[in-house]
Amino acid sequence: VALVGGGGKTSTMYVLARFWAAQGLRVCIATTTRIEQPPAYAIDRLCLFDRDGSFPECFLGPMAPRAGQIVCIAPSAATVADPSGGQCRTKLSSVLPDLPLKLLRTGVFDRVVVEADGARRLPFKAPAAHEPVLPLASAQYPLTVIGVTGLDVLGEPLTEANVFRPELVAALSGCPIGGALQPAHIAKVMLSPAGYRKDVNADDIDAGATIPAHATRYSLLLNKLDVCDVSLLPQVTQLVHLLNTGVNGLPGCPNCAVASLATFFKADTKR
Repeated sequence: VALVGGGGKTSTMYVLARFWAAQGLRVCIATTTRIEQPPAYAIDRLCLFDRDGSFPECFLGPMAPRAGQIVCIAPSAATVADPSGGQCRTKLSSVLPDLPLKLLRTGVFDRVVVEADGARRLPFKAPAAHEPVLPLASAQYPLTVIGVTGLDVLGEPLTEANVFRPELVAALSGCPIGGALQPAHIAKVMLSPAGYRKDVNADDIDAGATIPAHATRYSLLLNKLDVCDVSLLPQVTQLVHLLNTGVNGLPGCPNCAVASLATFFKADTKR
């Protein structure tokens, strides 16, 4: 699974990992960009290794992941300053796009979840030329791309305070800089092949395999329903409808969920 967009990719990663681990599966979480080091309640183990293309030895022998275990992997960790002046944070570096597929093919993990782009903790974005960095897929191990948006952006002005790369969102959505983001604006970006749907069924496919049409799947998630004002619920319904049916000639996506994923976890426990 690869997560793109904003407004809850990390929460989505933790929830999916915990769901699969509860079924006894061995779950790996990672990034092809950069993420904050997960808190202790979200993972069972952190594994750092050299990013030299070789298979990480920390997955072999007695160090191999156990059933029901969540392992976060990264080549390195670094402490970075908070640009807002807050507490310093530990950031994990990216894995190579081919590593998740290697981990599945060798049977080390049963599921791999990857954050494939960044949004600087903002609820909505559009991808730059170098984004997303999707992991490879194959016919045996298809990739599901989940586009995530935080509903707290609905009705907010299109500015740098609310949206990552607002100029790109403006170009894709037709919403002017400073204008209020309406359901149609958000739907255009989430459904566009230049937006959240970028590179789906394209560069993320392993060129060495025979790929059926279902090798890459696309789903959408609207997160943060818990912080969405009640007065905006009709617009949430409209947004879901547009995402399901399509907008401005862009095909819709039947796999769309609405959630409040932050409520799945407390800071002091696994659940």
